[in-house]
Amino acid sequence: MSESIQMKKLFILSIFLTIPLLVFGQKDSVNIWISRIDNSSIEGTCQYSWVIIPKQNKPEINKLIKTGKSIKHKLTKLLTDENKGIIAHYILSNIYGEFSYRILSMDSVQITYNYNGLEFKEMVEKIATDQSNLRKIKEYWIKKK
Repeated sequence: MSESIQMKKLFILSIFLTIPLLVFGQKDSVNIWISRIDNSSIEGTCQYSWVIIPKQNKPEINKLIKTGKSIKHKLTKLLTDENKGIIAHYILSNIYGEFSYRILSMDSVQITYNYNGLEFKEMVEKIATDQSNLRKIKEYWIKKK
């Protein structure tokens, strides 16, 4: 065989070997990023107005947001998880560009938010909501195209 045919075969073989690594590698990365986050990965803070943002030591959140709508199914599964439901909703809201939120109440112990339809409370180092709120928001995201 000529050298150019061997080079073409080698090139085609390398493409077939590389594509699955890229596809499955991203899925593995998404699973790793999801495993590293929970509801305490976000916080309310004052930046000219009160906003909810990822904590600085949680770059996984922005990586998941940048991954986009392809991870909706994985995040939707987490919405009724008491430890990851709020953060999954936060990421989905950012992926879909939905940023409607307001503070419902604030005192020295806790802040209660409504973030795109999900009501939750932020206390010292803890963010939580109840299952009925999580189920309601999961239904919303399942219906969302």
